[in-house]
Amino acid sequence: MASTAGPLPLPLSPGLPRQSMAYDGSGQDMVSDDGIYNKVAEAGLGLAQLFHKQAEETPEAVAVVDGETTLSYHRLHEKASRLARLLNQGGDPAGLSQEPVGIVVQHGVADVVAQMAVLYAGGSCAPMDPTLVDHQIESRLARLKARFVVVDEPNLGRALPFEIICLGDQHAEETLTLSCPSSAPDLSKIRALAAAPPGRLPEPTPATTPTEDKSPLPAPGPVSEPTPATTPDFSPKLPTKTPASALIPPQALEPTPAATPALSDAPVPTYPVPSGLEHCTHLIHTSGTTGEPKAVSIAGRSILHVAYHVPLEPVRPDDVVAHVNNSSFDVSLLDVWAPLLRGARIAVLSKATLLDPPAMEREIERLGISVMATTTALLNLVAFTRPGAFSGLRICFIGGEQANVGAIKVIFDQKSAPEMLVNAYGPTECCVFCLAHIVRAEDVEAGSVSIGKPVGRTVAFVVDDEGKPSEEGELWIGGPGVSPGYANQPAKTEASFPTVQDGVRVYRTGDVVRRRADGQIDYVGRRDHQVKVRGFRIELGAVESALLQTGLFAEAVALKIDVPRLGAGSILVAYAVPVRVTESPTVEEALKAVRVLLPDYMVPQLEIVPRLPLSSHAKVDRKQLAELFARRWKPATMVAGTEEEAAAKHHLHRQQHAPVESVRATMAELWTSILAAAPAGDLKDGDDFISLGGSSLQASLLVSQIRQTFGLEVPLLTLYRDFSLGAVSSVVAKGLEGSVPAPPDERETWVADTLIGDELAAPSGPAIDWRRDDEGRVFFTGATGFLAAPSGPAIDWRRDDEGRVFFTGATGFVGAFMLADLMRTPHVAAVCCLVRAADADEGLQRLRVGMAKYGLWEESFASRLEVVTGLLEDEYRGTSSSIVGARVNYTQPYGLHRAANTLGTLNVVRFATAGERVKTLHYVSSISCFGPTGLLTGAKTVVEDEPLLSHLDALPLDHGYAQSQWVAEQLVARLMARGFPIAVYRPGFVTGHSRTGACNRDDFVSRLIEACCEMGCYPLLPNQRKEFVPVDYVSSAILHIASAPSSAGKAYHIVPPRRDASVDMDATMDLVGEAARRPLLGVPYAEWVQRLAVVAPLRLLPLQPMLAEKIYQGRTRWELYENMPVYDTSNTDAALADYPGGPLELPKLDVALMKRYIDFIDRTKVRDAALSSVA
Repeated sequence: MASTAGPLPLPLSPGLPRQSMAYDGSGQDMVSDDGIYNKVAEAGLGLAQLFHKQAEETPEAVAVVDGETTLSYHRLHEKASRLARLLNQGGDPAGLSQEPVGIVVQHGVADVVAQMAVLYAGGSCAPMDPTLVDHQIESRLARLKARFVVVDEPNLGRALPFEIICLGDQHAEETLTLSCPSSAPDLSKIRALAAAPPGRLPEPTPATTPTEDKSPLPAPGPVSEPTPATTPDFSPKLPTKTPASALIPPQALEPTPAATPALSDAPVPTYPVPSGLEHCTHLIHTSGTTGEPKAVSIAGRSILHVAYHVPLEPVRPDDVVAHVNNSSFDVSLLDVWAPLLRGARIAVLSKATLLDPPAMEREIERLGISVMATTTALLNLVAFTRPGAFSGLRICFIGGEQANVGAIKVIFDQKSAPEMLVNAYGPTECCVFCLAHIVRAEDVEAGSVSIGKPVGRTVAFVVDDEGKPSEEGELWIGGPGVSPGYANQPAKTEASFPTVQDGVRVYRTGDVVRRRADGQIDYVGRRDHQVKVRGFRIELGAVESALLQTGLFAEAVALKIDVPRLGAGSILVAYAVPVRVTESPTVEEALKAVRVLLPDYMVPQLEIVPRLPLSSHAKVDRKQLAELFARRWKPATMVAGTEEEAAAKHHLHRQQHAPVESVRATMAELWTSILAAAPAGDLKDGDDFISLGGSSLQASLLVSQIRQTFGLEVPLLTLYRDFSLGAVSSVVAKGLEGSVPAPPDERETWVADTLIGDELAAPSGPAIDWRRDDEGRVFFTGATGFLAAPSGPAIDWRRDDEGRVFFTGATGFVGAFMLADLMRTPHVAAVCCLVRAADADEGLQRLRVGMAKYGLWEESFASRLEVVTGLLEDEYRGTSSSIVGARVNYTQPYGLHRAANTLGTLNVVRFATAGERVKTLHYVSSISCFGPTGLLTGAKTVVEDEPLLSHLDALPLDHGYAQSQWVAEQLVARLMARGFPIAVYRPGFVTGHSRTGACNRDDFVSRLIEACCEMGCYPLLPNQRKEFVPVDYVSSAILHIASAPSSAGKAYHIVPPRRDASVDMDATMDLVGEAARRPLLGVPYAEWVQRLAVVAPLRLLPLQPMLAEKIYQGRTRWELYENMPVYDTSNTDAALADYPGGPLELPKLDVALMKRYIDFIDRTKVRDAALSSVA
């Protein structure tokens, strides 16, 4: 890429053919008010002044409708003026001079009032997503050097160290206050706004209730006059941790003899204060590809350009524009400012309405909405459930990600498209939209939708790596919409916003595009190397680095390949050149080495080649590699064919009894299609599905395709027994003859594996007290666990001269919370964590990222954390080679869990008993070790210390993870019986934090919640429960029990202590519906599975075999958990009896707690979507 130092040599001479370098919107089907726009732009008035003029012209017209609340243009002006006076505390006629003002309010009329007021006061709006945690908001606003934050009532209690200004109840009150706890004695100021003359602070007056037109959809007409001012509200509203120095007492408002004349003599500002189109109106944060939030400055000229050049058709005064986007996203500027500057109406649609397609359709019709900008993801959701929802719109804009042709086709096929469906493109740095394209039937037929041509005065450039014009390359954008840059980040601004020849300033989007012959522009991908595959954010450089670290390869390139056929989505592919081509490793050998360094989701589909192709610039030609892969994969994509073709294959296979050769050929095609692997003809019988890069998701997809192609149900666990092409083909061929092999009965294997710990010598003394400062370490293992060597008493880790903890599983969900609690425990001097990573630095970063995801990380932790790297299943060779982190996968057999969960547990016991000092092992297991014992063995109650052998017969029909838990626990029980100091903890299903709602979005229940909300129904499961326990309760209970030296030698059930505290699954799903404000329909399990197959929510796709496969008397694995026993908690109750401060109470699973979980899941989804859109 050309240097950013000085103008870039991009030719912009008007005499050259425009289409060869710069592209504007010429020739588009565009209707714009260019004449009016030119006059308005030349006048140079700021946005607030332009709105004021509009309010004077149409004072009684409705500006905003939000539920039952409406504001006319006049009332919005009044409210903005009052809040502006409060913000402009010094009464400066020039106002705040572009000072950033934070806005933390709920979506709706509040954000409209707040934005307008900030601009009236001459400030710059810095809207924050209210779903962000306080420290994130604080960090962003602190970097902007903000003083004020405008909040609404729901956000008043947030701990933000700024001057807080609160909009009154329901944003319709006349009172706006900056308030604080009355208990804070050193408050410096509280300011209030009432209906006083401009520039004057009010005397308190008797309280009155303002009137407001709150009809659902009023016709334009007179708006009631405001009543006398209400009394400012000085009631306590902020938490005590809000810094007192930022707030002011009520008496500061009382006029004094000295102050009154000063006020009267001072220049009186009018509102809005004067500003221009170069005024920075908004600061919108975007994470960018580095993840570091950057505040993008938006100038008034950019918003004005949007308002008069709304892609392809300007907003009309009689339009109703839907306000659907969070104000922290730049598209909301279209929602709010385009209608307000054009005399139109804003209609607020809530998130709940948007996610309920029938409700959304009703609201669009009721409110008369004619213009709406939404995301491609929302269109996809609505298209398949309510394709006519957008049919009443004049214009519907979609954007944020690549258009889904399939969804658009459904809408077109149903003759239910809006008058204009516009695919729009625009990064935040270019203000809402800079390219747009009207979607037509021809696009659907062609199978791709362009991102269009430049909008209005926008100019687009397509350049190569040297900044020269190109038919394909990076997209640069110039014109009125381009941002002034990133606030307080001059270096990043200079790099991203270069000036090209003739003084044209452009933004480098980082997006690679291709220009069509007709001037339309197609999106190709990102220039940077961060991608998202199967929901995981992946740095391609990390994959390449891991391949090189194996020592097997000299060069490596990783890339993301989109293979949407058969639902495979995107896959991660890597090309690698061996160090010695004549001694090339096999793919299986290489992937085994890579899996030591990378988590499963980062292990690529590996291609070993003698050399990598280079471009003319001597760089690796990634495009050529992608094309090579696509050419090899493409012939197999049509293997599933149409339903008619599939039915014909079913019949043919059954009639001919499908010889193995025929089945093998079809199976090879399926493998190639799902894995994007070698051509079907190149696959050998011994090729293993997993070794070729197959994930559990793809294994589930294979089972589905076998069902579709052969009409045959094959148990996934049967395939895992031998996942080679030859073995799978044989299973299918035998199944077509009527004999599908059942999964093997491995009970003898499990029992044999429980004996492998018998070789260990029992300790000869008590364990060390891990709390001492000068002694050994404590160890956690299992899904999480901890240990407190054999030749003396076990260490008491609580003692002042101990306090060093060895912790495993810290990168998992429960582990992250337990590690945070350990780090906050006074007696803990240091924690050593075993982490799968290339080195200690990378391991520490994994811990940091994993804990930060749940809001747990504190920088003070780093100095007391030690990282040891390795693998759980490694043979014990000392601390550098014993890694702990249990494997959890509900679709894989015991054999794939044995190394991590069984051998890993043995390695930790070896480690615990190494040396001369005994360390107590605290092993965290799960109640899943008992399997579906209630239904299959008739157990009514499970006592904590009872023998596990009595539950062995419940395990053969359960999943491999539960089986491995039984084996590991039985191994541990045998050691406990011989005197090893071990305590076992069996939590129920661990849910999110009871106060923050932070939960594991990838666990079964979170996936189930998302899928059921998407489907609108849930399966009825009588007599089932999950024994839900919040993660903070689990961590507190285990750490307290572990603090007692007497804890060893027992097992502890960490479940609800009373049966009536357990919530059945049906009741749980009812709570989900109520918390999500979307009632869910309970349907019979078989019907739910059928609906699941039709809707196919991605979140449950990896688990479909477990959910659909009938394995016992017509029941699936999940259904086997009927009639669950009661899990006795006698040991736990006794151990928690001395819990500090009274009994440890189990938080109740109710609507409020469920809502916290769902809110966290929603925030995580939004965050992931935002990160995905960046790449």
